[in-house]
Amino acid sequence: MSTFSILKFFIQLVLCHVTLSCDDVSEHACRQFAAHYPNMCENSCLSSFCPRFCNRCELRCYSCFDIAYNTECNKTMECPSVDHNCIMVKSYDNNFRRVYKLGCAVGDVCDNPAPDTSCCSSDLCNDHFVPPTKTTSLPPPTTPPLSGVVLVGKRQTTDPTCEEALPSACADIVAADPSVCNNDCLATRCPVACGHCKTCYNCDFVHNIQECNNTAICQQGQVCYALETISTYGDRGHRMGCSSEQLCKQISSIPTNTFGKRFTLVGGCCNESSCNKNFTALSTSLTTTPATTTTTTTTLPTTNAPITHDPNCHCPGGDWSFNFHGNCYFINHQSMLTKSQAEAWCGARCGRLPDVINGADLINLENTVFHHVVKRVGPHNHHRAYPYTRFYMDAVIDGSGRGWVWKTIGQPVSHDMLGGALNAPNGSCAYSHGFFKGLLEASSCDIKREALCVLR
Repeated sequence: MSTFSILKFFIQLVLCHVTLSCDDVSEHACRQFAAHYPNMCENSCLSSFCPRFCNRCELRCYSCFDIAYNTECNKTMECPSVDHNCIMVKSYDNNFRRVYKLGCAVGDVCDNPAPDTSCCSSDLCNDHFVPPTKTTSLPPPTTPPLSGVVLVGKRQTTDPTCEEALPSACADIVAADPSVCNNDCLATRCPVACGHCKTCYNCDFVHNIQECNNTAICQQGQVCYALETISTYGDRGHRMGCSSEQLCKQISSIPTNTFGKRFTLVGGCCNESSCNKNFTALSTSLTTTPATTTTTTTTLPTTNAPITHDPNCHCPGGDWSFNFHGNCYFINHQSMLTKSQAEAWCGARCGRLPDVINGADLINLENTVFHHVVKRVGPHNHHRAYPYTRFYMDAVIDGSGRGWVWKTIGQPVSHDMLGGALNAPNGSCAYSHGFFKGLLEASSCDIKREALCVLR
């Protein structure tokens, strides 16, 4: 590489770190939408959720000076304009040792690159050397196999406005940013994920409410219900499904007379998808005389209560899930998330944020995560696995003065792992310190971190 070329490269190479501001709401969802809607990037509304996929963002490149190995760079930057490519240059330091420079460079530097210069035009592509070639546009990425939790039962509806062509993509993008539902172009394509149409468990008769695994998509304006019922053989059980809100006002308790016995059948409605499995209280009012009976009315909770080993939840599998202490854990390797985004991402896949018994248990979990990620990125890139050990945890500060507790199980967090979180102010969020310390740290809940989930 000539002195003039090196000087030209350094003048045009940008090495300042900037704040990332142009990202897809959900990379997985964008890929799936693009496969189903070939002209997605020409649609001003849909493409606004996928600016990076639609090539409207500046490239994100590795950015390091004079490093001994090109794979050791762990700093990234966003290029200042769409005219820049990612670049890697082989050079020598003052002691004539081979070094590498990585960053962004304007296109003309890459139009006729020198033999020791490698340019590329996709995000984070400049950590390996490729022979110099003319810069060409990359073809659209292929759609990966759909992964995640498969909804149990058939989704059926007679209301065409409640149909979703891509339920998995809709769940992903709404979990990443619920505000996308404020845009009509997305809300009409994702009516269930946006809450305009609910998914309810739907069974004519089951003895145990947890036995119902069929689901149905309700029409707009309907809610989920569960109601005690009596079969033709006199067996007591439940009926579940969708109902209008007007009918719901009539089914909180329904008296009946069957085979000379008076029952009060208890029921209720709820306003969240799949919430009607939370109805568990059977009426105990039963008399054999026409005497006045006691009516029990049960109101269903509007949010799903934590469920351990939910039979309707399945481990997503794939390269980014693993087993720890007999439980399925899975990692979001696409992007870092805030605490609320991480909870939503896990919840959309039938998971939750993890908890542990004590500091030793956390060390084992961190170690398992680290080695699992190393298998994915390769041993030479082990430095990229460390950030995955700094994940949000299920711990919250209890408002009644108990300090840190595990949100899902309600148990206090072991004191041997509080570390920097011990004197954290209210409203802080806990995350794993990482680097196999077995300690929790506290920070603002708006900081983006890696998301680790455990299957419910």
